[in-house]
Amino acid sequence: MAESLQNLTPVQTTILGSLTGFIDVSCTQWMLYSKTLSQQSALFANGSFFKCVTQQPGRMYRGYTTSLLNVCTLTALQFPLTSATTAFITKGETRRLTDSEMCVSAFAGGVASGFVCSPLELVMIQQQNFGGTLKGTPKAVVRE
Repeated sequence: MAESLQNLTPVQTTILGSLTGFIDVSCTQWMLYSKTLSQQSALFANGSFFKCVTQQPGRMYRGYTTSLLNVCTLTALQFPLTSATTAFITKGETRRLTDSEMCVSAFAGGVASGFVCSPLELVMIQQQNFGGTLKGTPKAVVRE
């Protein structure tokens, strides 16, 4: 299986990464919102989680568009960057990577994508907390 993934083109790995990100966010956004509330000690404060689930379930999808943009960009970058690092390590040879080679390859893809996705993560959390639009929230973050 790993060897067959090495044969994908950069465009194919980018599409695969984007699709993976879309599926991830669409299935887990409500958990991400709950995690953010929990980290801020607001998950069960004044029954906010239960109110959200029963009275305002759409609120659990605050920041969905930004989250989608974030994770799709993240995985769309990580897949081809990891693939390029793999090709560099193997010198184009199709073979199974060693565990340490896999770690280096994945680390390189993750570091490179982090520069793009960290600001998107901040915007997503701000939208989850305060609402706002895709254009307005980044402007508000820059003003602060």
